[in-house]
Amino acid sequence: MVINYESAFHKLFESTNEKPLCQDLTFTCALKGGRCDRTCNVDELQLPDLCLSRDCSCCIKDCKIPTSACTTQGGHCSDTCNSDEDTLYNICNSPSCVCCVKNCKTTTSACLAKGGHCSDTCNRDEDTVNNICSSPGCFCCVKNCKIPTSACTTQGGHCSDTCNSDEDTLYNICNSPTCVCCVKNCKTTTSACLAKGGHCSDTCNRDEDTVNNICSSPACSCCVKNCKIPTSACTTQGGHCSDTCNSDEDTLYNICNSPTCVCCVKNCKTTTSACLAKGGHCSDTCNRDEDTVNNICSSPACSCCVKSGR
Repeated sequence: MVINYESAFHKLFESTNEKPLCQDLTFTCALKGGRCDRTCNVDELQLPDLCLSRDCSCCIKDCKIPTSACTTQGGHCSDTCNSDEDTLYNICNSPSCVCCVKNCKTTTSACLAKGGHCSDTCNRDEDTVNNICSSPGCFCCVKNCKIPTSACTTQGGHCSDTCNSDEDTLYNICNSPTCVCCVKNCKTTTSACLAKGGHCSDTCNRDEDTVNNICSSPACSCCVKNCKIPTSACTTQGGHCSDTCNSDEDTLYNICNSPTCVCCVKNCKTTTSACLAKGGHCSDTCNRDEDTVNNICSSPACSCCVKSGR
């Protein structure tokens, strides 16, 4: 014969006029971290039929009630945790309650917006951003913007989080969406371009020659005045503008479009056919026994020297 002692105990109390005492804690209620009482507190859940009398309930702390110890960890108290949560014990209201903290495998939208991922540790080439992942023990790991990429370097730039006022900003060619490629803009003329009498720009004018690879980036060119464009100062001298002069030409400086352009004037050593027809020769000075005939030699500085009396 099997005796149900708990049922017999209930009948014994019911048969007396005395109200049962709730001080005696049953093993079942104790397992849940509760206590037996006639009424439970507002922060407790009331579980029936776990104590010695039907007038008594097992009062256990409500697992949804937060504790500062759990909240500090970025978690919430519950009776069970989800699959994407880590479980921390003994910091909620009851031994049967656990603290549930989002684990570091879950990347928050705030971290994703920075192009990062949440983890408990970041790699050496990553910067650590605090307080935007699920818990204080998780960090948002974002690629370090100072790490160069070939795509940015090819543009003549460097990766950074922000660019200076004299730099153009190129997007999506560095390690992270929050990193930008900073390239010196074409408003800045390099010393190499200045030495050619030019200026850096993304486009050159029709009267300018384009010199590549001496400005700040492949997208910038050094624009130098075309030396073939004539100037009145050079034409007056009977010359033409060029980048170099021939061996039978004199070189005049600083009267063409650019410091790198020169005015080339036929030198007086070359006698023109018009002067030869007069039996003379071209020179910058004529002898005392020679007459001077102007405007038939190569330049205004040259005269046709013809023997007197011819």
